[in-house]
This record gives sequence, C-alpha cells and structure tokens, in this order.
Amino acid sequence: MVNKNNISSFVLYTAIAFGLVGLIVLYVMEFKYFNRTFQANIMTLWSIVIGIIIGILLSRRFIKSADDFVDRIRIVLLCTVGIAIFMPLFTSLSNRLFSFYDIKMIPVEFVESEAYVGSRFGVLNNEKVEPTGYRTFIYRDTKLLKILTEEALFPDAQRGDSVQLSVKKGFWGFEFVPK
Repeated sequence: MVNKNNISSFVLYTAIAFGLVGLIVLYVMEFKYFNRTFQANIMTLWSIVIGIIIGILLSRRFIKSADDFVDRIRIVLLCTVGIAIFMPLFTSLSNRLFSFYDIKMIPVEFVESEAYVGSRFGVLNNEKVEPTGYRTFIYRDTKLLKILTEEALFPDAQRGDSVQLSVKKGFWGFEFVPK
C-alpha cells in the first residue's frame, strides 16, 4: 500500500528539482543580457549583498524549528547561499523587464568590433564557420566599454567615429543595450 505522505513528498521534491533546473536554465539564458548591461559587476555585487541580507532574515524565521545546532547551520546556509546565488538573476530580469523608460540614443566613440566563434567542441581546421557573436568596444565618457551582441552594432563604422548607441535605463537604474 502506498503511503500518502510518500507521494506528497515525492511530488514536492520533484517540483523543487524542476524549479531549480528551471532557474539554472533561466540564469544561462540571462547571461547574454548581463553582457549588454553597463555596470553589471556593480549590479551583481549589490544583488548578492542584498540576497545575503534577505537570506539571513529569512533563515531567522525558520531557525526556530531546528532541533540542534547543525540543523540551524543548514537552514542559515541554505537560505543565505541559495538566495545570494539567484539574486543577480532576479535583479537582472527585473532591471530589464520592468523598465518603463524610453530607449534613448547616446553618442559614443567607436573603437572596434570583432566577430568571435563560441563552440563547445572547437573548430576543425579549414572549417568555415559563421560568427556566433560580436564584441564591440566603445568609449563612453572616456571609459572603454565592451558590449557583447549577436549582431554587429555598427558594421560600417571606423575607429574614432562618433556613433549613436541605443540605451535603455532599467528598473534599478542600470542602463543596458536593448535588442
């Protein structure tokens, strides 16, 4: 005879596993947007710090149900590390998707654009391959910036040309290059 608790536990753990796999897939898909966000490293750092704070506050709520010290450590680590790992994903998604600002064109100085090929298994000799992306280097306010995109942003520009880059301010204030 099948115990009803076993079935509900199985369903719960299966849903958690699918949820974690879904979050990881979403994280991987969000990497291309990280590469087009200005100051993504600052956004990531702050979101990890906020994730740690939220994790600690959340763990304080669940720590009361722990039986011993080891269980308390497990709860604190699970809440803190788990939230801190996925907080940059939520920050980037919300910055991009909840942005109500208009796209604006800003003048930047074009430096260089280079195609690159990203292949998991390498490229064979004499194999013709299409580029999988472009690295575009620009100067914005005397800062050299790199933007990774799937298409060339300025295919006809020469070094030193002043070009117009479309930029959108995100929900959290971090600007990014929209598609």
